[in-house]
Amino acid sequence: MRLFYLAVCVLTCLRATAQEAPPITDQLLTWGELLQDQQNVGHYSITSRQDERQKNAIFTVSLYSSNLQPVGEKTYPPGEDTDVQDVAYNGTHLGVLIHDVAGKRSRVEVLDQSARTVATYPLQGQTLKTSGELYATPDGFVVVNSFPIQPGSAVSNTNYVVEKVVTQGDNKGWMRRYGSPAASSTDIRLAVAALDEEVLLLRVWDLVTKTFSRRVQSAVYALDLTTGADRFGEIVETQRAAEAPTFIGAARVGTGYKLLRLHPARQEKRVTIPPTLDILTYQADRLVDTKSVDLPAAVGAKLREQGLSPLPPQVEFVYRVGLITPTGAFSLVLEPFTTQRRNVMYTSPYAVAFDAAGHLLDLVVLRHQNFVLPTTLTNPQQLNTLRMYDGPFNHALSHQLGPRNFHYVLDRSFAKDGVTYLGINATVFNGEGFVTEYIPLKDTDYLRLYPAREGYLCVLEPKFGEGKIVPRLEKLNY
Repeated sequence: MRLFYLAVCVLTCLRATAQEAPPITDQLLTWGELLQDQQNVGHYSITSRQDERQKNAIFTVSLYSSNLQPVGEKTYPPGEDTDVQDVAYNGTHLGVLIHDVAGKRSRVEVLDQSARTVATYPLQGQTLKTSGELYATPDGFVVVNSFPIQPGSAVSNTNYVVEKVVTQGDNKGWMRRYGSPAASSTDIRLAVAALDEEVLLLRVWDLVTKTFSRRVQSAVYALDLTTGADRFGEIVETQRAAEAPTFIGAARVGTGYKLLRLHPARQEKRVTIPPTLDILTYQADRLVDTKSVDLPAAVGAKLREQGLSPLPPQVEFVYRVGLITPTGAFSLVLEPFTTQRRNVMYTSPYAVAFDAAGHLLDLVVLRHQNFVLPTTLTNPQQLNTLRMYDGPFNHALSHQLGPRNFHYVLDRSFAKDGVTYLGINATVFNGEGFVTEYIPLKDTDYLRLYPAREGYLCVLEPKFGEGKIVPRLEKLNY
């Protein structure tokens, strides 16, 4: 379950245009967007509260329009002993992933747009304890369930079941399992990298290595969405976990696919290779082109061109999701960091944009001029394992609407005068370069940002003294 920690903050720009939803008074577990043809058409929430005996949780799935107006809700009584885990929308129906704790079974319940149940599909991959995510497809849903092989055991590894549920048409569902035996020396992690009408792209990597003498794998697998069969894939092996690459973006471009892979600095035949961004192109399920971008060289050259501060020596990069446009151009947020005496020092993040050939088009520093002090972290390992990195005072959001990519970074930093500055750096990649906007805020706490319909940003504002959270839309200036 994904529990978001929220805190109050008020935007100072265009306050009169804000649109609010009715307040949420139960514990908010998940807030998300409903997409159709890459356009935001609404929102959903998963909330819970305790029953009268304070023994069981009551889950509620609520639906909202793109204007944040309520359109329906479904409540699951505590007697069903259910754990509502995720929601996805396929353009006509809503899927709800539910785990029956007592019966040790999972199911996908299909709701109409008013949150009324129209069908239920039991899942094949059953397990004692599970945590899952749900993704929409044109004819149904894909479930990714993770579970420990030996619950409660210190040596248990995590395994995954990827299952297709067909709710429309004559195609049949399928199931694939990924993982290693409980006695294996490694523990894997799996995430969905991309999904379209034909292919499901999975990203798999070794996260926990229990011995120091084995090679570490990072891989991406493409499955046929109709049959579940393998289409293509890429596996990279390294001697050390710190040198393992991460697949950070994938999308269909024309008749093929483009994958982005961020490769940390590594040693090859006693030669240090700097961090690279690898661009992989597939046509007819075959790898036809690979290009590598020397990130310190490319970013450093653009910084000099713009008269900005240079990168520090021996720099590495934390990424935030890479978004690929239909033309093959792409953008992402990079946060440079260096390791000094086991501490990690990171500086201002950059939004970087590349054309389809891998040439750096534009670069924008995503921190206000007052935000100049670096912050020390104490866990360098986490930088190479998280899909989206949230620094101690930052929250990042990247999402795509049609041909444009949107990147937001929430900054909370301390200036030398002791004043706390808070703001949102909003950056849009239009395929050729960035359009930027800085939105100042007037509070000193955290904030959570979510995608909304074109021209708006969704903000969740807790009212701590009143015991509620108010979702609202804030209009952007571009």
